Amino acid sequence: MRLSSGALHPGTRRLAPVAAAFALAACQATPGAPSPELYTTAHLQALLATEGPGGAVADDAGLPNGIPLRRIIAADATGKPTLVPRDTFSDGYRSSYLTTEVWTHFDEVWAQPMYVAVSGYGADGTPKNLLGAANEWRPIFGVGSDSKFYSPYWQVTYFEIPSGADVDSFRSVRDVIDRGVNLNPAGERLAVLAPTSVGIPARVASTTDGSLPVGGPTGATGLYDGQEVPFLDFGAGTFTWNDDLVIEEAPIFVWVARDSTGALRTLDIPTVAGTGPLYSNRPAKVVGGKPLYGSYWRLYTVEVPTGAGVFAPAEAAGIRAGLAARPDLYTADYNSKNTALPAAALPEWEGRVTLNPSCFADYLNLDPTNGTSNECQYLDSQAAIEANVASGSIERTDILVTCPFVAYEGAPVLLP
Repeated sequence: MRLSSGALHPGTRRLAPVAAAFALAACQATPGAPSPELYTTAHLQALLATEGPGGAVADDAGLPNGIPLRRIIAADATGKPTLVPRDTFSDGYRSSYLTTEVWTHFDEVWAQPMYVAVSGYGADGTPKNLLGAANEWRPIFGVGSDSKFYSPYWQVTYFEIPSGADVDSFRSVRDVIDRGVNLNPAGERLAVLAPTSVGIPARVASTTDGSLPVGGPTGATGLYDGQEVPFLDFGAGTFTWNDDLVIEEAPIFVWVARDSTGALRTLDIPTVAGTGPLYSNRPAKVVGGKPLYGSYWRLYTVEVPTGAGVFAPAEAAGIRAGLAARPDLYTADYNSKNTALPAAALPEWEGRVTLNPSCFADYLNLDPTNGTSNECQYLDSQAAIEANVASGSIERTDILVTCPFVAYEGAPVLLP
């Protein structure tokens, strides 16, 4: 495998070990304040084993009842704990992501160092990556997943192997630094340290039943402190950092509503993924003619506006179950006068919150491109939520997550 040389990221001349100093300050909680908690993929697997799919994480950080484990990890048909794709809407498009880490009560998360051996560089600056004895690309990680300083966001630094040296003799950051090799900061990569006992969804290139296809990461093995560690490689380009190596967050909006007692309840329907910091009006980054969404998010709750509704026809049993606290938010059914409508066409619109649920009376209103007089006014993008929901109904939580996309606009996101 070869890493792209690319343009240097902002801040790449500052080597990532200094991030530990910033992290140490943030990890020291204010007296009486909740302690920062990091749930890695391994932690999530362990919780699934002890609490089952009915368990939850981050239930003390601003999201009613926390994040259900079954929305992150669940046993597959063979019983293997496997990461679960979660549906979201991004700029109006139906998409999905995996959740690999959850932080609570952390103000910030930092990039950490990853070192990759090279034998030199081509005339165009492309690195000549060396492979270890096992003939695998084998990065060296600067922080392990057992540390609260850990994050899956890595600052890649190439190091040149001296002539005649054995690449397999470099097995730790100490080996790299102490031997005085040439270093070249080179960019970023999302690599999740995860045990091989955790599965990832099988890649599905296309579907015909209305379900989303699935892309996702590849599995590989790296080194940390001399020991081999498995990881999931999600590639480059899904995050940025500032001069202090702090990862820039974007919002994921989670819908909430008040139940009959007036208490806020989380609605188990698709989230809405943003494109930039709250109220920044910044579009998604475009690479190769397609938007590239981030992988690092802060959860915000959004209270469903008065009069709004959710498209959840009888075929969407899962969406209706997710609205159990507020069944009045969906109508009895859409108008099915279009008898030629294939059932596979419905999932495109299921779970979307709309300001004018009267639009559900005619299926043709569901697709805004049809140009009907009562087209659905969806809240399925950051821009639509910020423009139509009162700021007081959008609440910042104390939850940060790693959620790389595995599907976008009905197509798989293949990484790397």
